[in-house]
Amino acid sequence: MSILHDLSEDINFYHRIIFQEKKPTWFSYACILFSSKGFFVLQIYRFSRNLHLKSLSSCLCKQCIYNILILLCLYLMIIVAKCDISPDSCIEPGVFISNRGYIILGASRIGSGTIINECVTIGISVGNALSRKGRPTIGENVWIGPRCLVYGNISIADGVTVLSDSIVNKNIPHRAFVQGNPARIMKNN
Repeated sequence: MSILHDLSEDINFYHRIIFQEKKPTWFSYACILFSSKGFFVLQIYRFSRNLHLKSLSSCLCKQCIYNILILLCLYLMIIVAKCDISPDSCIEPGVFISNRGYIILGASRIGSGTIINECVTIGISVGNALSRKGRPTIGENVWIGPRCLVYGNISIADGVTVLSDSIVNKNIPHRAFVQGNPARIMKNN
């Protein structure tokens, strides 16, 4: 996938979420481009992800330059938008990231159509922090509510709804509603 394709998918998904209009206008696209911190962070992530993938097959000198640029992108995300996304995470096109609250995303994969609300942390469990193994995998069309924590070597299947203030550390089946600390399945469709 190209960066322009991902940009197009992202902006169209943001338009559907924010404006809920059938016909996009130049004004609605301008509002998303210039006022949405979540969209800004997603595009900075896409740029740093592209640099990360290029650095894997480059010589040592280029790797150093790429890594410096990746660090600058990460600092920009943290300072401007209070968001931290690991460049080795794979976020598919069409993901919505909230404009408010500190968000930390370290999942191995986040599927398209996923909505991530404010103050969400997705990442490695404490025991696996040094090895960087055991990161969560988030399916498509998942809604993660405010102030949620998702960690460990788990999989959240497609269509899952994680209600606010939940702590998820176990696999969640398709189209389930989960809530609580630790998260329990409230309803399974």
